[in-house]
Amino acid sequence: MRVAKPIAEHKEGRNLRRERRRWDDPDIDILPLGCVQCADRELCGGIHKKQLDYYCLGDCCGDPSTCDNVCPRNFETYVDRYREVDGFGLDNIPRATPLFPPDLPSYIPLIFHPNRRAALLDVPAVALPLHKFYSRSDGSLKYKTRADIEAAFNVNKKARIILVGCGRDRPIEAWWGLSSRRRAILKALTGLGIELITSPNYSLFTDIPRHDNLYNIKRIGIAWYEAVDSQMPCALHLNARNPRDYERLTRFIRQRAEATDVAFEFKTGGAWPGRRVFHYHQLAEVARQARKPLRMLMVGGLPAIPVLAPAYAKLTVIDTTAFMKAMYRQRLVTGKEGNVLGVTEPTEQGAPVDALLAHNIKTMRAYAERLINASRQTAPAGGNAPRQENPEMALSAPEPPVLGRAAH
Repeated sequence: MRVAKPIAEHKEGRNLRRERRRWDDPDIDILPLGCVQCADRELCGGIHKKQLDYYCLGDCCGDPSTCDNVCPRNFETYVDRYREVDGFGLDNIPRATPLFPPDLPSYIPLIFHPNRRAALLDVPAVALPLHKFYSRSDGSLKYKTRADIEAAFNVNKKARIILVGCGRDRPIEAWWGLSSRRRAILKALTGLGIELITSPNYSLFTDIPRHDNLYNIKRIGIAWYEAVDSQMPCALHLNARNPRDYERLTRFIRQRAEATDVAFEFKTGGAWPGRRVFHYHQLAEVARQARKPLRMLMVGGLPAIPVLAPAYAKLTVIDTTAFMKAMYRQRLVTGKEGNVLGVTEPTEQGAPVDALLAHNIKTMRAYAERLINASRQTAPAGGNAPRQENPEMALSAPEPPVLGRAAH
């Protein structure tokens, strides 16, 4: 039996210990009493967490005057948000015409800015942050031509450009705030030669009422639909808190031919060691239960490759390691055990890091391809029969290495 507790005190910022006690726990089979009669139980699946509670409203802050969460006790805001997304279910998201997503390499560096670089980055594909392409206040495009983009990020003309919709909450929320202007931006991005974007991954915090999670899952789905319907290939971000969230997303993907690509961001909640295995397993199940080939775009999360590479027909790693290590004057090297380490490499003051960045990208690309090939070689027969990346780089080792920390 779960017991009720006083309304939680509102706390600012993220707290791992507080959130960890609210993770969905597969070892807890009994629902809290308040979940049994909840009208949203079918969508939510109920909460199964170590923290003793009566229902998810135990995490209500208790002060609607300062709260912007989607919470039934914050009634006016709750009704407005519910109407805004036409309910929390995914089935009423309109259908879109299927697109032909571009072929992408297995490794794509994520570049944030052109600082400390003098030459154009020569890569087959590059990932850039979506929020850097529009004004948060009025939705106007920051770049009018492809040449403007190349100059702003120091990338060459041949690079295929994809835009990543994950990041800090404030700029991601700004995209939703643009409302009807989002479609105009998407059409303009298509005209600039952007080949694919990932939908914004609105946060699913664990220490707030579940209704806010359901609202954000629906927003991700709507943002994805708007992109595809605007003729912009888009990967649906899979943001989920419990198995029911994953079940609903899997059913949504299975029913829609236009859902060809999915994405997951491993930089925040999915990166926590105590939570990784849950997401690895659920993401692999999405691929298996989708009943069609899917491509996964991983933002970070190299340790997930051994689980996800065999499950998905195509895997693309979008990675910040090469860029960030170069910015901090670190050269990536392959260690004796095959892992990748960062070694400090001082430069003259003001010297560009172009050569260092190029080297780091080459090292990380080879590492990711080896990891993918090793995982697929040792995977059991069946599934989506994924192809190898650069077969000449395949490994025979059944246990691929893990990225190491920087060495000084």
